[in-house]
Amino acid sequence: MTIKVGLCATESSGDILGSDLIRNLKTKDSSIEFFGLGGSEMQKEGFNSFESNDVFQVMGLIDPIFKINKILKKRNELIDHLLDQNIDIFIGIDSPSLNLGISRILKKKSNIKTVQYVCPQVWAWRPNRAKKFNDFLDLVLNLFPFEKSFLQNFSVNSVYVGHPKASRISTNIDKSKYKNELDLDSDLEVLSFLPGSRKSEIKAHLPVMIETINSLCKKGNYQFVIPFKDENEISRNLSNSKSEIYKIFIDKTDSVLAATDLAVCVSGTASLECLLNQVPSVVCYKTNFFNNFLLNQFLKTNYISLPNILAEEELIPELRQSLVNTDQIEKELLDINKAKNLDRIKMKFYEIHNSLKVNQEDKFNCLFDLA
Repeated sequence: MTIKVGLCATESSGDILGSDLIRNLKTKDSSIEFFGLGGSEMQKEGFNSFESNDVFQVMGLIDPIFKINKILKKRNELIDHLLDQNIDIFIGIDSPSLNLGISRILKKKSNIKTVQYVCPQVWAWRPNRAKKFNDFLDLVLNLFPFEKSFLQNFSVNSVYVGHPKASRISTNIDKSKYKNELDLDSDLEVLSFLPGSRKSEIKAHLPVMIETINSLCKKGNYQFVIPFKDENEISRNLSNSKSEIYKIFIDKTDSVLAATDLAVCVSGTASLECLLNQVPSVVCYKTNFFNNFLLNQFLKTNYISLPNILAEEELIPELRQSLVNTDQIEKELLDINKAKNLDRIKMKFYEIHNSLKVNQEDKFNCLFDLA
């Protein structure tokens, strides 16, 4: 019998996880059919997305409220689509505020097995939410090793599957090689600026990053790089910018980070990608007043970036809200560059990188047990 799998990935990071998932499952059973919502990386694996996922790409706790009607309408259309396709398993990829809601509704309306791929950050804020997972989730797939032990405290069924990028990215990167491939000067330091993938993230972070580039170009001999996912991000955000100061690369973030010596990035997956590519970074988080207020009320961790959370110490600087300014970013970048403990930071990056690897062949076998 053909297994039918429903997927929902709304972020670019989830899109990458989804493409890895589809590729892995197809090697085990080429007859599996996939339905739902996903991005360009999943579509490269033959996934036929129900519709564009643009409406779901909002940041923070408050911003989605202003688009709630559109979001709920699209969510309900997606649920109807999945039910019409008579899927066996639904896998929500990251985006827990959306995907956990879909899993709840599917559980009420059907016998579909529900999976959350990427543990919601209940360990970071409002941990008691994990108590309810068993009401509507059959399984949680964890990217990080500490999440399984956390969920065990609430008797939640989960499997540690590691992070696909940890296995895909070498622990011994030749940066000169990648600089040459991107036509960058191998003798000069490459500073990359990663403003995020969501429109709200880019709007909040890109202007101050451009200001920092304009300031740093007068104070040192650096090469500045900004990777973007697609051409639309350039036309929306860089129409009036001095592009001769920096180079832009489209859909080459992996190669750019492999060539990068230092970075400024948003919190989230970008900070982890920097770690995996042995790139010390300054992590920025800037959002509206209400999002920040709620974060301050509920945050249970000491850090906001994955490298620091995984290391359980401040390996790299984190800047939030008003501290996300040109002077502070520039200071932190230069301090990292001069840091005497840079080798230790990179060694910790290496250790964390290795801890995120798992057997890629067998990591999703647990899904066949659900079907």
